[in-house]
Amino acid sequence: MLIAILLLTVFSTRAQAQTTLSSQSSYKDMVGENPDADADIKPVGDFLNYLVSGDLDKAKSLLAENFKGYGPSATDSTYH
Repeated sequence: MLIAILLLTVFSTRAQAQTTLSSQSSYKDMVGENPDADADIKPVGDFLNYLVSGDLDKAKSLLAENFKGYGPSATDSTYH
């Protein structure tokens, strides 16, 4: 009797897991290609180029008005 209950529990759990997995959408089904990917990445590239070249005013102009940076700042040092 105990074995029958154990087998019934295992099979019902397995069937429920398979139903749950098959009803979920896969990542590939949910995500599509971005047709504007190049245009979307351009501000990021510009921001990095401005930082590397030292043009901080132009870099700051690309940040949102409510941007909050949490370090490291220009006065922070890696040497202690």
